[in-house]
Amino acid sequence: MILHEASAPFGGKVTDIVTQEFKCVVTTAKEGIFKGLSTMVAEVQGGQGRPCAKIIYAASTRKKDRLQFHTAIVVGIDEAGDNGLSLREAIDSVVTELKSRGAVSEAINLA
Repeated sequence: MILHEASAPFGGKVTDIVTQEFKCVVTTAKEGIFKGLSTMVAEVQGGQGRPCAKIIYAASTRKKDRLQFHTAIVVGIDEAGDNGLSLREAIDSVVTELKSRGAVSEAINLA
């Protein structure tokens, strides 16, 4: 279940997800002052967040599209968790889809 979505500074987004399999926070924000947006996933256990994935978008992906991909990532992770997949499997499935569309250049999944 998508619990909460909020805007983050500098045009980013933060979303809390709770499923039967895991709890996580998905954040899309700027990497730095002159850098583009990327997405981080943190697994929440015992009230503490542990960064477990980073999704880096292709240079050609516009900011507006990156924010739309945030929503796609959140929905994909949420649905996968509700269907019994682990957080690692959920992230892998979302990243595979975005890579096939040419939107993601690299992803690190430590979940």
